[in-house]
Amino acid sequence: MVIKADTILALGTIADLQKYKGEHTVVKDMAGKFITPGFIDAHVHLMMGGNALLSVELRDATTQQEFVKRIVDYTKTLAPGAWVLEGNWDHTLWGGELPKKEWIDAFTSENPVVLYRLDGHMVLANSLALKIAGIDEHTPAIEGGEIVKDAHGIPTGILKDNAMNYLLAKIPPMTVPQKEKALKAAMTYLLSNGVTSVHDIDSIGTYPNC
Repeated sequence: MVIKADTILALGTIADLQKYKGEHTVVKDMAGKFITPGFIDAHVHLMMGGNALLSVELRDATTQQEFVKRIVDYTKTLAPGAWVLEGNWDHTLWGGELPKKEWIDAFTSENPVVLYRLDGHMVLANSLALKIAGIDEHTPAIEGGEIVKDAHGIPTGILKDNAMNYLLAKIPPMTVPQKEKALKAAMTYLLSNGVTSVHDIDSIGTYPNC
């Protein structure tokens, strides 16, 4: 295969293609591996993806213990006051029990925590994040969402759909260095998997004010 810039010029045997070889030609032996054009992903949350790559990974946590441990270990790497975001947890992997703020409060008292479920329709917030958002047992119900509460009416830390907006609006805007870091992480990951073009469907990223 002969490629010039973004164009495939010719296909054939090595002998057939020798005429295209010049002084500055770069020759790569792919050792019989499959070659395909770069993929175009038409539905990407680019900033969200970059932030997730830089944050705690909970997608494959299969027990409550592993879920908590990963959050604790990651939070230890942050300065007090830094937000713990993304996560993308899946409670069905450990039997279906939704996580509670009490699982992590003792370890995250100095860092607000807002961790998405993998489908983006609910988050787990710790007590500090709920306090920042002004969410407590007196917070009224919201149409199109739910503040999950325990038997005593106390929020468990789970916010669903529109109820997440109470909290997402309180997350500080990303700084320019943070945006650059997230974009670089996202682009590096995409390119490593053969994705060369994307359609960013939300542009501003994870949070309403980033």
